[in-house]
Amino acid sequence: MSYCSPRRPNFGFFEHGCAAYGGLQFDGGPSCDNQHESRSIFIPKYNLARYWQRFYLEPHSIGFPSFLFRIAKEKRFNLPPGHWPFDTDNLQLQNRNLLTGASEDDTTVKLWCTGQQSDRRRIFEYSVRLKQDGITGEEWELFAKNGELTNEPKSVDVPSSLLELRCGGHLDGERYLFGRCEDCLLVVKPVSNAAIPIINTSVLEFSLVPYMYNEVILLDRKHLWFVDLETAMGLSRVKTSDRITHLTPSDHPRTVLVADSQKVTAVDIRESCRKEKLFFSIPDYDSCDSAAPKTDYAGAFQDQEIKHLKALKDIPRITAVVTSRKIYMLDERVPEKPFIDIAHSVFNGGHYVYVAPPFRDASNTPSRIFTFYILQHLCAPDVQQFSLYDHGLVSKWSMLAPIKRLMEPVDAARFFMEQPKYGIRLTRHQQISLYGIGPTRAIHVQDGILNDKYGHERHLLFRVTDDGSIWVESVRVADDSDLKEKALYRASDELRARLVKVSKVPRCFGTDVTIDGHSREPGSFLKNVTSASFENKNPKLNFDDSLSPLTLVSTSCEKHAYGFRGSLGSAPPREGFYGSAGGDSSEWCIYDSGNLSQTYVALCLLLILGDDLSRVDKRAVLDGVGCCQLPDGSFCSQQGSESDMRFVFTAVAVCFILNDFSTINIPQMLDYIKKSVSYDGGIGQGPGLESHGGSTYCAVASLFLTGNLWTNTVLNRRQIERLKKWCLMRQSEGFHGRPNKPDDSCYAYWIGATLEMLDAHSFFDHTALRKFLMSVQNQYSGFARNPDSLPDLLHTYFSIAGLSLIQEPFLCPLYSPLNISRRSYERLLKIHSYSHLPIT
Repeated sequence: MSYCSPRRPNFGFFEHGCAAYGGLQFDGGPSCDNQHESRSIFIPKYNLARYWQRFYLEPHSIGFPSFLFRIAKEKRFNLPPGHWPFDTDNLQLQNRNLLTGASEDDTTVKLWCTGQQSDRRRIFEYSVRLKQDGITGEEWELFAKNGELTNEPKSVDVPSSLLELRCGGHLDGERYLFGRCEDCLLVVKPVSNAAIPIINTSVLEFSLVPYMYNEVILLDRKHLWFVDLETAMGLSRVKTSDRITHLTPSDHPRTVLVADSQKVTAVDIRESCRKEKLFFSIPDYDSCDSAAPKTDYAGAFQDQEIKHLKALKDIPRITAVVTSRKIYMLDERVPEKPFIDIAHSVFNGGHYVYVAPPFRDASNTPSRIFTFYILQHLCAPDVQQFSLYDHGLVSKWSMLAPIKRLMEPVDAARFFMEQPKYGIRLTRHQQISLYGIGPTRAIHVQDGILNDKYGHERHLLFRVTDDGSIWVESVRVADDSDLKEKALYRASDELRARLVKVSKVPRCFGTDVTIDGHSREPGSFLKNVTSASFENKNPKLNFDDSLSPLTLVSTSCEKHAYGFRGSLGSAPPREGFYGSAGGDSSEWCIYDSGNLSQTYVALCLLLILGDDLSRVDKRAVLDGVGCCQLPDGSFCSQQGSESDMRFVFTAVAVCFILNDFSTINIPQMLDYIKKSVSYDGGIGQGPGLESHGGSTYCAVASLFLTGNLWTNTVLNRRQIERLKKWCLMRQSEGFHGRPNKPDDSCYAYWIGATLEMLDAHSFFDHTALRKFLMSVQNQYSGFARNPDSLPDLLHTYFSIAGLSLIQEPFLCPLYSPLNISRRSYERLLKIHSYSHLPIT
């Protein structure tokens, strides 16, 4: 019996809320008295926006985040941009958010932040205010009160490195902040330039007590504490029965909710009566309640753990419990019974959860929309969002839409690069200059902002990226779909304006382009283009094709030589000959021709570098691939060279990337693969040859890319099962390519990727493979073939690729059939989606 292993996390698009409504419940409100349509009688728990056909109810922004400024630079940096070391203590990342703010009026916001790449011992204060309202896109732009930030911002120094900033209330007539540091919790007064410690120990979480003026409940690594800031009373310990790791306030002034890894309890913090009452515990079985008495599931699944505990703003009685796999919404009036549960795939429940102030539904006044933002720092750093709809008078709740990932600022560059009509092309250097390096590291949502010119309520979402850039976007729940196109054109105008400031923008012909200090000729591959005709829907870029290295065919080149070559020349011109066109034609050397392997590598490199393949002569490349196919269905790398399974894969991969298989004979190719299946279940380089790990990968990837892996046309069910077993038998500690051979680091990818395509990725020992790969890693220069060999580039690449397959942190996930990152594969799909014109 075949087995399909679970797929990787798909960012929340599974279980309830994907395509089904689920949990239909009777409305019972006054609006359904005289109505007979189901939309006005029933309310679903999931996908409410789709059920009502009001997609704009989900809080959203149009366009892209707008750049405000960069946090003032400091001298010291404590880590490379973009990631944390693998051994970073989780307490350094949990609830980490170095941005907060407060509104002074409906047009002015004050922000406090600190740079991620600094020592985090200085808090900067910036004031930004509404400058003007436009008609499209963000419809506003912000500037600093100090005149475009030409002066040094106000700052407050703190004694220890900060982990979290949070805006508090007013104390002694001035606003204060909370600064959670590595070894203390501070009350920071920006006006007085003072930082006063509350407790001199590491604090996990803290919160103001509702309804009680400036009373704080806090949690260190061992105990729960209570302090009154107004009266300057000392710390008072709150005794609890279990070791707790999370806390949040409740609707009762002196009662807080605390949690360990499995349950939530209500604790009375009054000294005279400290009681605990169970509020919620994680259920043992999500969907097996009826079978639980008959079946023992102990140890079958990894237990969920509580990661966050959050009370909703303006409705303290509603509490969100975020676990490693689900989000449970609870009402204090009905303990232990979640009124809605939401499955998610945010790694470990995220590091920081922010509950934004609610929106009002303009069409239903009592109803409100609450938005959750989940900030993830490791693995796949990003910000994810989901929203809940409070139906108001009927006391029912619904989830508006599935959890979604918010766009990063750098996504704007990728979007405009992939859309030719905007006429923008950026080099990697310019992308870094404009958007920095690294993902979002801190967020803040500010309400109380003046409505836009259409009267729509809006909030401001501020974010800080890894390089210290602060970005802002306007979030609404209004139907503004008609403004999207205008917003994109306005964003492209803003991008051009910033581009002029950060670098010299050359024309297509003119002065040299300077990138990172290296001068390149105007016709070089790295051309920096900003089309002057960006208003044209289909602008034409004025490249000189005679200078472009992507030009593949000369007038006298033979058809079989079409494609990419490994270098700019393979033989001196005197060894060539003149084509049939006569002496005036271009000179071409018979040895200087395209190569299937180099063509595949070149196209993959273009995708990795962000090219849209628009300048590739697709027809010439495909003709060259077709000329390389032999009568038996196999392919040769170039005319007169060897043929085997390697070139079958490269030919199929090239056709897949260019989205056209018309020049090759697929039935003959499939027959060649079928004849190459060996007696032991593996696949060789050709018919009758020994099974090999590399050729097995090439054959399986070719079947996968052509859609013939599971169709029984080449491999039937029994052969696939034998192939899985053959691949699994190749592991001792690492993988080896043939029986009775020593382990080789490069087969971590060849065999591992084959098992992933066969849905058997979970069957081999990931821990043993990682141990082997770490043993062949050299301290100074990469990975070697085995522990007794010297490192080289090939085995370094495939070792890293193998680590990516077993989901090693900080590595990009791979798309196994093409041997490129999943990010590059998604870019290729986008290229395919808007390249509908036939290849000419």
